[in-house]
Amino acid sequence: MVELLGITNWNPSRRVGCCPNPEHIDKNPSCSYNPKTYSFHCFACGFTCDIIDAYITSKKCTFLEACEMLFDEAGIQYSFAERGTKDRAYKYPKPKYADNKEEVYKYWRKRKISPKTIDYLNIQQDEKGNTLFQYFDLNDVLVMCKVRKSRAVPHGELKIWYLENSDCCNVLYNINKINTTQPLIICTGEGDCAALIECGFYNSVSINGGDQNTKWIEECWDFLQEFDEIILVHDNDRSGEEYIKKVAPRLGEYRVKVAEIPLSHTNADGEKVRIKDINELLFFEGKEAVRDVINNAKESEIPAIVDYTEVKRFDMSDVEGFTTGFEDLDAALGKNYMGSTTLITGIASAGKSSLISTLVCRSIEQGYPCFIYSGELSNPSLKNWIDFVHAGQRGLEEVQGEHGKYYRIKSDVYRKINSYYRGQLYFYKDSFSHKTEDLLATAESAVRRLGVKTVFFDNLTSVDLSCDDNSKWTKQEDFIRQIIDFAKRWNVACFVVIHPKKMEQVRKMSIFDLQGVAAAANLAQRVISLYRVSPKDKKGVIGRNGKFITPPMKGSVVLEVLKDRYGSANNKEFALYYDNPSKRFYTTPQNLAHAYGWEVADGVTSAELPYGTPAYDEDMDEEVFG
Repeated sequence: MVELLGITNWNPSRRVGCCPNPEHIDKNPSCSYNPKTYSFHCFACGFTCDIIDAYITSKKCTFLEACEMLFDEAGIQYSFAERGTKDRAYKYPKPKYADNKEEVYKYWRKRKISPKTIDYLNIQQDEKGNTLFQYFDLNDVLVMCKVRKSRAVPHGELKIWYLENSDCCNVLYNINKINTTQPLIICTGEGDCAALIECGFYNSVSINGGDQNTKWIEECWDFLQEFDEIILVHDNDRSGEEYIKKVAPRLGEYRVKVAEIPLSHTNADGEKVRIKDINELLFFEGKEAVRDVINNAKESEIPAIVDYTEVKRFDMSDVEGFTTGFEDLDAALGKNYMGSTTLITGIASAGKSSLISTLVCRSIEQGYPCFIYSGELSNPSLKNWIDFVHAGQRGLEEVQGEHGKYYRIKSDVYRKINSYYRGQLYFYKDSFSHKTEDLLATAESAVRRLGVKTVFFDNLTSVDLSCDDNSKWTKQEDFIRQIIDFAKRWNVACFVVIHPKKMEQVRKMSIFDLQGVAAAANLAQRVISLYRVSPKDKKGVIGRNGKFITPPMKGSVVLEVLKDRYGSANNKEFALYYDNPSKRFYTTPQNLAHAYGWEVADGVTSAELPYGTPAYDEDMDEEVFG
């Protein structure tokens, strides 16, 4: 290591030498070797380097190459056959390089990035002088290439794009040169990554696609689990702040630190200039300022504690959430809020599965991926329900079967739905454990790793509470409490289906009809019940005076809000119509004709309903001729 790093004034007996950090002029040897960790540490400037770092930085090699060199040096035989492994179905980039990198060197030198750093990151120049950021995977395979103009780009002009005729992925930039035994620094742009390396922070990566993209967590999950400490470096804007809120919990707040970049720089004229990112900090204030920011990154505070004065003013309009698409219901409820838990109940065949399918589709539609545990429906059956809601009437075809007509999803529509919603909806696999701890652990993984924001538990009866009859209701209450805590902790919307008690007659429910202890209803923020409207209900009950004792009921199903802790929807009722072909609930023909994302992406704007609205039309006819 002494030879690799070029350490001078080395004293073997004291294991001390002059610091090899080029930014540190070390006249008095202050860099000490620790044989337990096989690493050097400078007590003057903070420079730290282990044997892997020594190979990577001195030989300008990747992590795999460094390991191979170390194994060779130690005389250990090991096959690194995974290096260079490719997926046949993937379109790998084939960049064309210029004979030199003068344009790239020239532009990035203006941004305080040296040719040495450009070469370390294997940044290239294409034939037009553009900068090529090359993304390699952990097997040292070039998997993606981003092109950036090597000049300042005016607002509105295309600045950066992906190399044509190649696929894209969510691998981290510079991931193949990272030492997993050292803290990992994650920033939000290739220029920021270069700035960090310029300042001596070689264990730095950047995300692809800006801070709105969090798919890299899922893509690099196993790699990220290797680190005991992760430092997040975000841009100085609102989007950057929201990025930290989303990413830190998923990575694990216990190991995450956040680097806080100064908001502005004061120039020689006393004018304040806004600092947007870590590269601009390097540009305006130099390497020492960057080192201070990284070395003084703040640890996450105790997750379970918040100071009263730091609690933000609460306004429901600012809370994230998704709407149902039913205008009157949304006007009463507002949204299905993140951080809340809603109980859904109703007798058999009341429409709980259809309502869940609707909520799933609407949640995904508004940018909130979903995870569903269903103890009653198999994965294929559950998918079938949701596919029909997504397809709608326009995506179906009527088929004459042996026992009459039925509807099925058109083959091309099925393929389009599958393609469009990949990575947005996840099921708990059939035949896996139904124990509460396993369900919640899987839900947590879905939230942290896959970015899920809406979670469904259908239903409470099928969950293994690990109890006997004497402790059943207590265990049920505990599980509901865990779900409510889960929703708050991860800022997700949770829905739990609970069956009602056995009732002597079919009727609308009250909150006291919920199966189990009343605590379940008391703990949840909302309770919704469904009642299937019968032909008798539609007629109503007329008294001797000719007036209705019980007015006729509209709709196929009545949705009643039994509890709403957020607003004034308590005890309000909403009529929903059920469309047999598409399994959709709706309130108007326009509502039924809603085009989901896959259809919009396919260019469909038609409001055509090939199978009509018989349930809705029947009520309208009664209103007219009644």
